[in-house]
Amino acid sequence: MWDVGTGRRLGTFRAPVPLADTQLDSTGSLLAAVGDDGAARVWPVRGNAKPAVLPNARWGRVVEFSADGGTLLVAGGYRARLFDVRSHRAIATLPAGGRVVDASFGAGDRLVVTATGRGRVRVWHRDGTLVRTIDTHTGRIAAVAVSPDGTIVGTAGADGVARTWSVRRGRPRHVLHILGGAVTDVEFSGDGRYVIAAGEREARVWTVEDGVLVHVLRGHHGLVASVAFSPDDRWILTSGPTAVGLWNTATGHLLFYLRGGRAQVEKAVFSPDDEHVLAGSADGSVRVYDCQVCGTVYQLARLARARLNHVAIRLTPEARGRYFGG
Repeated sequence: MWDVGTGRRLGTFRAPVPLADTQLDSTGSLLAAVGDDGAARVWPVRGNAKPAVLPNARWGRVVEFSADGGTLLVAGGYRARLFDVRSHRAIATLPAGGRVVDASFGAGDRLVVTATGRGRVRVWHRDGTLVRTIDTHTGRIAAVAVSPDGTIVGTAGADGVARTWSVRRGRPRHVLHILGGAVTDVEFSGDGRYVIAAGEREARVWTVEDGVLVHVLRGHHGLVASVAFSPDDRWILTSGPTAVGLWNTATGHLLFYLRGGRAQVEKAVFSPDDEHVLAGSADGSVRVYDCQVCGTVYQLARLARARLNHVAIRLTPEARGRYFGG
């Protein structure tokens, strides 16, 4: 675990097996991890207490805290389980109907969605009640997501197609094509207006309601491993072979690349305050970028004034009068 502001390592948390996924809770007080033995380990961030071990199944893939921090989702093998974070008691066991490749909370923590390698998606209430089973792609699913209102599921398929599905009916709504190769990731915007999918060399943005293609984000020369919206939906991140692309959601224009590594960027995300971008690469490095243009209108105005003042210092009196009126 690292401090974003200073880059200083705050602590090391060890498990006896290789780890597939980790997550901090929303308060930053608990760290959860899941590994090859399928068990989730939950450490208190401060202090030297031993982790609580929550058994699930072999080959753990996903661990995720609910937004309120009260429930932990652990998925791997052929099932997912929900645990009460305080008591460590198992709340529900969710049989996925195949080997789990992805799982997550959705719809404000009201739902849990699981996806299997053979294309089966199951949607559950948080209490473990099955809502819907959807048999989706003919091939492997890479990722699954739920719309913010919980009515639509998005899937990313190895067949080169992303799809959206009605949770209520279990039927497809829209087929969303990516040019070339498998779809690697799918995400909904926070306001529920857009769905984005990534693949080879590009990501594409569609409207959720009509499935209309809005933007083609093409700028990487290789695999786009993941995509993410900023918390306020104004920006999009694409994880390319050696750089992160920052795009304007409204226009689809590329602002710039966040560079620094030489390996495939596996995941890039915004910090909750929109002020930083974190990118993890296949070479084991994590880079933190200060996203100055991602601030509010008032912050952008202050930034513009500061840069204008900096530029003005370098100008001659004649040029300053010409461009700044004085």
